[in-house]
Amino acid sequence: YEIEALKAQAVILRTELIRKYQDARKAGEKLEQIGGKPCIYIEDRLIAVDGNRYDKCREAVEETEGMYLICDRYPVKAPYFAVSAGTTRNGSEALPEEEYAYLKAVVCNRDFTSPEYTQSIQLGKKAFIEGLQELIVKYTGQSGVKLEMDNLVSQLNLTRDSSGYVTEVGIGEISISGESFRAAFSLPSSCFELEEGKDFLWINTKGVGHGLGMSQYGANEMAKKGSDFIDILGYYFLDAVIERLK
Repeated sequence: YEIEALKAQAVILRTELIRKYQDARKAGEKLEQIGGKPCIYIEDRLIAVDGNRYDKCREAVEETEGMYLICDRYPVKAPYFAVSAGTTRNGSEALPEEEYAYLKAVVCNRDFTSPEYTQSIQLGKKAFIEGLQELIVKYTGQSGVKLEMDNLVSQLNLTRDSSGYVTEVGIGEISISGESFRAAFSLPSSCFELEEGKDFLWINTKGVGHGLGMSQYGANEMAKKGSDFIDILGYYFLDAVIERLK
């Protein structure tokens, strides 16, 4: 990754830490003290990196020391993902129960060059129906939902947001969220189309990840074109500003 893209990522991750800390204080939670300083824990996955990658990541952290994103004087929720489906998602559409004024849909005009931009998964119709029935039971408690093998796709109603991501999968009166469907069938993205054959179903996807916030691939392409981390963050998080710890 380009150093400016890594700097943008460093600011995002620091923002998440500071928000968790502020949320805990707001809720009156007692924070563990280490060396006289309050600490919070996050779940993460440790990966091995070579020396050059480690040095670049360290540089990104050091050169953005103390910087984080705020909106209305509070640390934002700053999501990120791997590759967009062409545009990011509007927060008010994807997460209608919460306010995300700084998460607006923006064009990612180079993400289509990613080798992971489009993918296709083939499933036997019987396996797909069984998986969908299990999903319905899990999220609604309803069992015995009937789906016919013939004209299977026509029995499903897909609702999309303005960026093309599926927000709901309807089966008659039953509705499952697009992200739940994505997780159940291990799809790279909830931006997908269904294609039907005689015995098989193809799920053709665009992008990798939930589509909210910063596209890591898009941020790296912006950095290659000369954008710095402030430009990148300003593009993906409208109305959010950079604050610095004192």
